[in-house]
Amino acid sequence: MRNFSHYGASFECSQALVNGATVMVRLEAYLSECRSDCQERIDCPWPPSIVLGDVKWCRDLSANGLPRFGVGVKFHLQV
Repeated sequence: MRNFSHYGASFECSQALVNGATVMVRLEAYLSECRSDCQERIDCPWPPSIVLGDVKWCRDLSANGLPRFGVGVKFHLQV
């Protein structure tokens, strides 16, 4: 994952995703944001999250023959 907010995220993956496709994003143990000394996953203040979103863009970032794509997703927000 490159960045995220309450409204969406951008990440890299090995497959191209189609603009407009609905995807499920699962976030687990995002350690760079963890500000506690939790020893067990269950103690982490950043629990796993699952959200649906729409692919807004997909860019080819391939290099050295390895497939790599940058993807932007806008989350489906619940009101």
